Amino acid sequence: MSGQLAGRVALVTGASRGIGRAIALRLAADGADVAISYANDAAAAAECVAAIEAEGRRAFALRAPAEDLAAGEALVAGTLEALGPIGILVHNAGVDWDGTPVAETPPGDLLRVLQINAIAPHHLSRLVLPAMRTLGRGDIVMVSSMVTEVKGAGYAPYCMSKSALEALAAVLSKEERGHGIHVNSVAPGLVETPLGMRYVEAVCGRSMRDLDAVVPFGRVCQPEQVASVVAFLVSADAAYVSGQTIYVHGGGQ
Repeated sequence: MSGQLAGRVALVTGASRGIGRAIALRLAADGADVAISYANDAAAAAECVAAIEAEGRRAFALRAPAEDLAAGEALVAGTLEALGPIGILVHNAGVDWDGTPVAETPPGDLLRVLQINAIAPHHLSRLVLPAMRTLGRGDIVMVSSMVTEVKGAGYAPYCMSKSALEALAAVLSKEERGHGIHVNSVAPGLVETPLGMRYVEAVCGRSMRDLDAVVPFGRVCQPEQVASVVAFLVSADAAYVSGQTIYVHGGGQ
């Protein structure tokens, strides 16, 4: 890859697998040292760290479930100690929704989705900003979802949380512009990840390959394709891009 991120430190949440892992590996391939967080799968996180180090980059991993705000504080502190000031923050950790309609949604379930998908990114952004402001260039990328465009029935908690995430990005981009910090959102559609595969099997009763014929460009989006958009947004090529939501869904599904 380009090596254009050499000397920068990235933190990618929820990066033991799927989209987060692809983003972490792409940023490492572009020259960044990368810290990752994970919720449960320590073995997958260790494998991701090994893959980052195989690129010749430094890596750090810590268990930090997104809903645990204290763990988020430890994650930022640990990254600062292990790798240095965080210049790239990618909020990828999140939780999906099972399609339960509003009339049947317990308040506690709604609050959990909002806590993980919206409040945790707000908290983590606040924690990294003091050091990021000193770097000259900083980047925060929110991994949202095409649900903010579609707003389908049965997905109110998820749509609410991801819409809040995009609102956070838009506001933060204005607040931090004077410090050289760019803030953008990337909103994928269906992506071929373990989570995506479980969703397709549970909701559609089909496999990913069954969907290739009906999605744009003849194949379900791959994690690396989302990672490529993130890599662009944190690069010098995107020096005049901030406050944007980039949909990665092939033009609509």
